[in-house]
Amino acid sequence: MSSTLGAGVYAVVLLSALTMLVLRVRAMPADRSAWALLAAGATVLGTCQLLLITAAAASSASSGSAAGPSAELAIATFRDHPTLGAVGLAAYPLLYAGQMRLLKQHVNGVMPSAWLDGLLAGLLLLAGACAYATPVLDAHFGLGLAGSLALVMRPLLDLLLTLFAAANWSLVGRDADRRLVALTAAFAALTFADTLGVARVTGVLTAQLGPGLTPGIDLADLDAAANLTANSLRLLVLLLLASTATAVAVRRSAQMVRWSSIAGPAIVLIGSLALLWHNEVTPLGGAAVAVTLLALAGVGVKGVLLFREVLALADSRRLALSDDLTGLANRRAFNLALAEAVQTSEATQPGSDGSDAAVALLLIDLNGFKAVNDRYGHTVGDALLRWTAARLAAVVPAGGVLARLGGDEFAVLLTGPAAGSADYVARAGAAAIAAPTAAVARFPQTTPTLAATAHPGAGDGGLTSLAEPVWPDQLPLSAALTASIGVAAVGASRGRSSASSHFSGVPGSGPGVQTVESLGEELLRRADVAMYRAKAAGGAGGVRLFDPEDDRAAQERVVLLEELRQALAREDNALSGAPSATEGSSAEGADSAGHEQVVVHYQPQVDLRTGETTGVEALVRWHHPRLGLLAPSAFVDLAEQHGLVAALTTRVLRTAAADAVSWHSSGHPLRVAVNLSTSCLVNPALLPLIDDVLAQTGIDPGLLVMEVTETTLMSDPEQALATAHGIRQRGVQLSIDDYGTGYSSLAYLASLPATELKLDRSFTSRLTGDSATAAIVASTVDLAHRLGLRLLAEGVEDEETLQALVAAGCDESQGYWHARPAPAAAVTRWLREGRRGADHLPVLGLERS
Repeated sequence: MSSTLGAGVYAVVLLSALTMLVLRVRAMPADRSAWALLAAGATVLGTCQLLLITAAAASSASSGSAAGPSAELAIATFRDHPTLGAVGLAAYPLLYAGQMRLLKQHVNGVMPSAWLDGLLAGLLLLAGACAYATPVLDAHFGLGLAGSLALVMRPLLDLLLTLFAAANWSLVGRDADRRLVALTAAFAALTFADTLGVARVTGVLTAQLGPGLTPGIDLADLDAAANLTANSLRLLVLLLLASTATAVAVRRSAQMVRWSSIAGPAIVLIGSLALLWHNEVTPLGGAAVAVTLLALAGVGVKGVLLFREVLALADSRRLALSDDLTGLANRRAFNLALAEAVQTSEATQPGSDGSDAAVALLLIDLNGFKAVNDRYGHTVGDALLRWTAARLAAVVPAGGVLARLGGDEFAVLLTGPAAGSADYVARAGAAAIAAPTAAVARFPQTTPTLAATAHPGAGDGGLTSLAEPVWPDQLPLSAALTASIGVAAVGASRGRSSASSHFSGVPGSGPGVQTVESLGEELLRRADVAMYRAKAAGGAGGVRLFDPEDDRAAQERVVLLEELRQALAREDNALSGAPSATEGSSAEGADSAGHEQVVVHYQPQVDLRTGETTGVEALVRWHHPRLGLLAPSAFVDLAEQHGLVAALTTRVLRTAAADAVSWHSSGHPLRVAVNLSTSCLVNPALLPLIDDVLAQTGIDPGLLVMEVTETTLMSDPEQALATAHGIRQRGVQLSIDDYGTGYSSLAYLASLPATELKLDRSFTSRLTGDSATAAIVASTVDLAHRLGLRLLAEGVEDEETLQALVAAGCDESQGYWHARPAPAAAVTRWLREGRRGADHLPVLGLERS
């Protein structure tokens, strides 16, 4: 093949391959930047090779040779045009940058300074080439430094890129991204092609193979075959890159191997020192020494950058795993420590010394912290949290993990022998929080430590970052908080070797299904159940160990909540047209056969002067399909905690107003009182709801009474007062329920537009047996009358108490002595039969309000 024709064919194939590569890179949905860099490098490399072939062809044509360029002409090309070979070296930074982009896309934890590794390796190869290759090439062929480097550096850099691609492939995994396999093969082929080319033009190939050639094959044929093979392989590399760029592969991310960050610089350091040692024995030349010193300087720069990056990484890890406010471990660090502890417990058999593998978890919640925050501000609240963290840290044994999970919630993780003392640690922690001035009862014979955030769960003295507990100056000692602590543990029983054996009740925890995460979450959930049981029990410093009965109760509450949600949702559409109080309305319409579940019972209120029934209090009941008729105490708190109380109140208000209208039309204009919770009173939707009820039912506003407690009024005094005035402006009455048990502020009472005071049953029940209580009741009656309020006493259960209230001047009373709560239909019959206050209603369902 003539040299000109060969150059033309090479140009056509090269242009086609480059065009396909560029088009495919443009169409890539992902990794486009990495492959664009690879395509740019391949373009520069292919173009340079084409220029070298063209220059050699031109020299061949001028010499009159019909055959392709010989090795001698190739050497002459490098000697006469060193710049063409040097331009080809510009492709390697682009190819290396593309590989670095692929590395960062596939591998996590790559240091920012990792790009220096390739530069340092390149400098070491350059120094070696200057030391050993360029002198020989210059002496034999007269190529000079530039021409010699252009010839010998290409296969060396090809080899470096091949090793880099193989390392990338090995980190990600053999089956993760098959494009990396093809990329490694492409650079390996390029390495072989350029090595073959160097061997050909330098005569190494013919010197080694010439003597063994079969008779009839001359060296010119061998040279031509080597040239064709090398150029064909270079074109094949371009085609391989083009096909690889859009190959579809399953991908996953890998983690950078820790030692790999220092392996490259270490190799360069050793190689550079070896070259300098050799220079002392045999001078290598100024260029080789200069490049070697540059490589050593680069290693120094790399070391400094790597040191700073490691420090920044450690600091970011510490910040990611620690709580900014207290310096304790945060929720993420605690979860990591919990997973590690459970995994260790799973793998550890009971020790021969009698100790068992164990994990214990303490969940700590501060009681009353919100009140401190609201009254003294967040600055004092933050200081109190820091004080709490330090007090708790003092009782945590060595190896324990103390964390702030968020807000005023803390957690302690104990493992091994310390887990057996979880109850002691919990009670010591509760005592430390409840008594600010008392000495902390430290865990016996240990040095309390906090797990280092660098490795959660390893107690190595992290407590040194916590200052000595300092009680906030603005906070009086009388404002000391208490803590509710729930304790849950696994693996502490003899004869059980793993945590999973303690979690047979975990959903999805059958054989072969348990995971470390699910077991850790279950332990945390159990501690949470115990903590809420401790909080419900009240008292200072309450500690509760997890009890399966508590768990069943908690699970039942979850089921009950969902059933209540469904019951309210089913009846939501009926709220705009609530049933009337005729026979069989809301009275009888709740059962498990698809009738109403949320119903209203009423307890009459009697005028003590006339004995006439003047009003009723609406009391919600739930006809539960499984549990029967439930009193408010069984579900109202649940509704309040989970945002259902507004729907519940809406149901009661609409039903009560409709029943009141029905009674009024029957000749019994009874007031109907509806209780409002704190969340309802401050809810902006309350007044529009009252307007809607008044409009839809047509009830006389004066017959509707909204009952609120003193505690409810004081939760948000400004908003509560505004809502109270809005209620009265609509003509609806306002009653202060449970008067005398909350914030009985006379100044606040004077500013409220109330129409009624309801004396709490705690006073009524002691009225006849305690003279002091009798005096309080009498003065309260006088106060109410002077303020123009009606006084209603609740909890009247006997004739003696009733007479005492009459003597004290009380206006109305309510209680079992008059009638028990009953459905609207029963109240209707009672009114039609003309019964009075002492004629008891039949006992129907639950009776307590």
